[in-house]
Amino acid sequence: MHGAKPLTVGAAALVAASGLLVACHGDDGSHPASPEVRLAAPGPALPAPPVSDGAAPPCGPADLDIAVEAFDRATGNGWASLRAVNRTTRACTLSGAPPLTLDQDGPLLLVIDHGSGLLPAVDAPAELRLEPRASAAAQLAWRGYGAAADTTTPQTVGVGMADGSVVIAIPGLPGFEAPFDVVDGAAMTVGPWQPLGYGPPRRDEPPLEPGTWGACPAEDLVASVDGPQSLGSGAQESQEPTGRVWLTHIGLRPCVVPHEFSLARASGGSVAAHLDGVVPGRDAALRPGDAVSARLPWSDIEPVLVAPTQWSAQVGHMGGGSPFVVDGGPSA
Repeated sequence: MHGAKPLTVGAAALVAASGLLVACHGDDGSHPASPEVRLAAPGPALPAPPVSDGAAPPCGPADLDIAVEAFDRATGNGWASLRAVNRTTRACTLSGAPPLTLDQDGPLLLVIDHGSGLLPAVDAPAELRLEPRASAAAQLAWRGYGAAADTTTPQTVGVGMADGSVVIAIPGLPGFEAPFDVVDGAAMTVGPWQPLGYGPPRRDEPPLEPGTWGACPAEDLVASVDGPQSLGSGAQESQEPTGRVWLTHIGLRPCVVPHEFSLARASGGSVAAHLDGVVPGRDAALRPGDAVSARLPWSDIEPVLVAPTQWSAQVGHMGGGSPFVVDGGPSA
């Protein structure tokens, strides 16, 4: 869990869709990406996060990481989305449209409104209960200032919470340090928080460019299964059906998963799995919203469906396990 530590925002937020980049390990343990880029298969639809018991306090900096995603400045006006992820093991609540601050080598005055022709009205709950690992989004819109704006000096975005605290999202990856082409006194329309479930919506964005990413932490992945599928007709009909185990990236920055992972039972024992289409010794680099899968005999997958709370996906040496989300929720 990141807790109150500010989340770094950047190009990860700009490319939240279905691309897969294959990367090989560097000698120093880093992951310099190979220029080989291919599209990932569409991931499965994930169930809605389960509704936990008990009261949920207002979300604060210790509960959330926040990123700025899905920039669009192609028409002269700008649109983006704030996405907040609950990093704790308890639910918390978000209310209305969040206050927003912007700093660029000093504070920039923003005239905040909550309705304009740039941002259509939405039917959003007055209070949104954000379950563990779940995401919420608030839409942003502004009239761009083009060359009059400073698009090189890094910007710092502050997102206000109900208790008056601020969660800081800092653009960090090269090329996207100043996503908002605004000047002092510019108007910014901020929409209300809306539920997203697990992770960002999938978008038709280009694949990742070669780069370097760290290993996916357990909290940035959820596992799911689908199947069974028959292997075909004729002689193959007698063979055991198979299914797929999917790993979906619900976090906020690109990260990599190794070719090999395992399904681990809490009481002991595991099943080895290997990512489809990724050769041994290489990693798969995922953007937020991306998913990769491994095909296994159905007899290895069926026990997960019987007792999903007893299973997790163990990926690399990231510590902890990623829960299975089956029929309405994760195991933890």
